[in-house]
Amino acid sequence: MTSSEAIEKAKQYASQKFAAAVDEITQEGQEKLVRARADMAARGLANSGMMAQADANHRAERLKKLMQARADSLIDGFELYDVPITDDLRDLIIREVTQMHEAAVSSAANAPTPGMVGGGMVAATIIRAVGVPVSAIRCQIEERRVNPKMRPKPQSITNVYHVSGDNSRVNVESIDKSVNAVVTSSEQVFQAMRESIRSGVPAQEQAPILERLDALEKAQNQQSFGQHYPEFIAVAANHLTLLAPFIPALAEMLKKALAG
Repeated sequence: MTSSEAIEKAKQYASQKFAAAVDEITQEGQEKLVRARADMAARGLANSGMMAQADANHRAERLKKLMQARADSLIDGFELYDVPITDDLRDLIIREVTQMHEAAVSSAANAPTPGMVGGGMVAATIIRAVGVPVSAIRCQIEERRVNPKMRPKPQSITNVYHVSGDNSRVNVESIDKSVNAVVTSSEQVFQAMRESIRSGVPAQEQAPILERLDALEKAQNQQSFGQHYPEFIAVAANHLTLLAPFIPALAEMLKKALAG
């Protein structure tokens, strides 16, 4: 395997690993947000500034985890395929994480929040609470250069997704985290996502998300699907709760595209 082939394999692996991380982070974040909103509502704060701040903190925390997951997936991929993380590859990792941060801040600027507080507060919270962890990533890479070792896999339930054939189902084989969506084709998956975006995302935020979704759909069954997936997740980061039901299907499409 040539160096360029190894790098490409590493990136494909990173895309798959990141897709799995997005699924886990989204589910975990959705559960926490539901609990937080229920608690606020019980205290009569459903439309308060405190609720808005809680939502902003939730989005900031989710972005922090997504950025780290992207860095981890790339570092692990390069290590797995014995690709030395050169300064150029280090800069590539930092650039991808930075772009994810920029996309989330841009999207958050117009994001709706409970009560009278606008999306500007959400963006300000993200900027204040979540910076691009450049120094941490550099240290992480340097540690791997000195002592190469894949991170131990966390103990967790394994989700297995099946998407194939007409009237296919997305089955999540886990406890209390089942998703049961019946679709007849990937075309319907993307169409349903568009409808959810148009009905659940503010009009001023829809264009970049739909643009990335179009690019993702066009890349089906191609390895470039792996490149478009993190780009879509980055621009839609503030609406992953809305898109959570579709992420398992996208992850399965990613797996098939990279396998082909």
